[in-house]
Amino acid sequence: MLFNTFIHLNGIGEKNEILLYNEGICYWDDLLKAEKVPFLGEKELLRLKEEVRESYTKFAEKDINYFLHRLSKKNAWRIYKEFRKYACFLDIETDGHCGMDSDITLIGIYDQNGYRAYINGKNLMSFEDDILKYDMIITFNGGLFDFPVITRYFRTRYFKDIAHIDMRFVCSGLDNNFRGGLKSIERKIGLYRPKEIANLDGYDAVKLWKRYRCGEKGCLDLLMEYNKYDVLNLSRLTDYMYEYGVNIMKDKGLKLKEEE
Repeated sequence: MLFNTFIHLNGIGEKNEILLYNEGICYWDDLLKAEKVPFLGEKELLRLKEEVRESYTKFAEKDINYFLHRLSKKNAWRIYKEFRKYACFLDIETDGHCGMDSDITLIGIYDQNGYRAYINGKNLMSFEDDILKYDMIITFNGGLFDFPVITRYFRTRYFKDIAHIDMRFVCSGLDNNFRGGLKSIERKIGLYRPKEIANLDGYDAVKLWKRYRCGEKGCLDLLMEYNKYDVLNLSRLTDYMYEYGVNIMKDKGLKLKEEE
């Protein structure tokens, strides 16, 4: 969808993007080849072509933030397919104390190689080095919770500049029915969790950690399973919302090459 996106160009909003689609300009290359566009002046068209060339350069350079900084949070889904292989899905669990000053109990990451858990008292400090290999992080409400907590805990500035898609804003931006928490949206789109963790929530995660610290070793396994499905279902949710967004754009006039 990135190569079908024009709203990151200066002066092009969602209405003008649809007008471009209606003129048969559905890809960056279509704009570069266009000799004229009815609602664009000659100078404006030349400027937009230059911005498209710059966009190709930034894509080749893997400059993800170039695009994210030019898109609203709700439209960040548009870059997902092209950059997913450089990303991980992230979710944290905490001890529930004092909001942002909570201690991290577990950080879960899901990527192309599967799930990994970083556990307080075991391998949590390895997270700080391991996260550096990713160029983009995908969360649900991470900008308001996960990132600030991790930043304080590790005293790092890494999350200040990392490319980030927050699916909370993507979901609500695509459809008002997708407002709310991750688990409620999961149910709306038909995602489910194993029976043993199906009814657990963040408060239960806090209690599981406390029970583990009191000697109930099986509670850590259950907490990890709970966190695993947070990030696994986040990846499935992101896949779903990407296709949902593409279908919205097709309804507005976008024509993809395989459908022509």
